[in-house]
Amino acid sequence: MAFSNQSSCIITDSKSNMYNLLWANNNIELIFFDKLLGNVEKKTILRDCMEEFDTYINEEDIINIVFQKHNGNIKLLTNKNGVWGSEILVTESKTKAYNFNIVNYDNKVHIFYCLPYRENKRKYSLYHCYTEEGKWTINNLGSIIRKDVLNPMQTLIFNNEIVLGYFDLVDDVEQLFVKKYSLHDNKWSIGMQLTTNMNKKMYLDMISVKNDLYVSYSESFEGNLVIKYEKYDTMNNFKKLDERILSNSSNCSYPTLIVFDNKLWNVWTEYENVMSVYAEDTGLNWSEPYLWRESKHGIFVRYKFCTNEDKIKKAYKLNHSFGKIYPDIAFLGFGNLDKAVKVPLNSNIISHEQNKKKENIDTNDSYYDNFYDPFESVLKNISPVKGKK
Repeated sequence: MAFSNQSSCIITDSKSNMYNLLWANNNIELIFFDKLLGNVEKKTILRDCMEEFDTYINEEDIINIVFQKHNGNIKLLTNKNGVWGSEILVTESKTKAYNFNIVNYDNKVHIFYCLPYRENKRKYSLYHCYTEEGKWTINNLGSIIRKDVLNPMQTLIFNNEIVLGYFDLVDDVEQLFVKKYSLHDNKWSIGMQLTTNMNKKMYLDMISVKNDLYVSYSESFEGNLVIKYEKYDTMNNFKKLDERILSNSSNCSYPTLIVFDNKLWNVWTEYENVMSVYAEDTGLNWSEPYLWRESKHGIFVRYKFCTNEDKIKKAYKLNHSFGKIYPDIAFLGFGNLDKAVKVPLNSNIISHEQNKKKENIDTNDSYYDNFYDPFESVLKNISPVKGKK
């Protein structure tokens, strides 16, 4: 299977309908899986768009999609009860927007993105848009500077705050920062630097569980990239609780954190394969890497995933997942280990981590006998795709 770095999202609503959004040929296409009627329809919902977009579904099954047209307009598309509507947030931006992030709290939409300076393409302004009394407020949160590439941002909501994670250069090295926004008084904290090591960093994923923040990114190691994992106590001024390397030294990219059935997984791509490790004890002890055999056949993507379905919310906690594309949509990289092959850690990684306590984790495949597939009930009785592009 080959990895396709295509902007893709999967949404499921409270009625188990599924929406698969993907960018292709300057358009955003929708594959809609109707659970009640048992059919699927494919159509183009937006034309002449930049490749970056983001989406979210709120508790009332209202879908929001933020995107940019080629004329520079940054727009919000909304689907409410099957009716689409749009509004312009920014008119004719002179530069391309990056890192769209959209979250929803108490039915209030918050949108984040960054725009490059026209005079310095390595410097970007961070923007936060939100609705207030029916009007859009746009705040400039300051600037960041990239080195070789612009890394993604990540937004989370917990403890009545939005936490924004992003990289900025310190002494010409990427360092991870977090900035907090109070949802009660609409105020931002100053950025707090979490990392200090002098290694190159790429990509980013974060999830929160109770009062802990889990962070993962790719870091340079012996001329290659490894998957780095860190854990922070959000109630103690983001005190670092743990830090370690989880992969071999390779071209490890797009780390993706997932909580499923009381296990914490870290999934990534490596030489066109899906790899992963897991921990059963909130990240204290990790398994050796696993290579997922299904990733060697066909094409897979990295989905943004959001749901309004209670059963899925209880079974999963994730922002993204690798997965197969239509018509065989399925998650990849975690679950039943019968589909994976263990890959031992190289001695150089073990030596690097030898000052940390390591324990063997026994694999118990029966642990996944009741693996819940969030797409099975939707796809099982679906008729062939219809509709035109």
